[in-house]
Amino acid sequence: MDRPLLILGTVLFLGGLLVGAAVGAFRNRRMALSAHLVGVQHGMVLWILPVVAGYADLSAVQQYWFGGLAAYGLGAIWFAMLLAAVWGASRALPMAGAGYTAAPAQELTVQALILTGAAATIGAIGLLLYCLLNA
Repeated sequence: MDRPLLILGTVLFLGGLLVGAAVGAFRNRRMALSAHLVGVQHGMVLWILPVVAGYADLSAVQQYWFGGLAAYGLGAIWFAMLLAAVWGASRALPMAGAGYTAAPAQELTVQALILTGAAATIGAIGLLLYCLLNA
């Protein structure tokens, strides 16, 4: 579980840095700045989670679900922000997307990634908390 999360964390961190370097090239620069920050932050979270999980007593099945949910959730949220910056989607994130609109399918894609990513992340952290409390 540790190595895949560390690799994905490094990819997200690097992706966040690259988006930050190219903010001016995006349709919605404010959303690109948000994608930059989310990429860097989620990358660091994925670096930290294996350390914290080491203090929990996760079974093999719990490790599988925890790693999968964390990877999907944190990655999906960043990817949604990146797509929103490119497409100008704003329905899922109106504060950073104010004044921009995208095609309905693009808006729906961003919304689905944000909602499922958030649910997966909450599930992963909830499972981790449960295991920490019962270790």
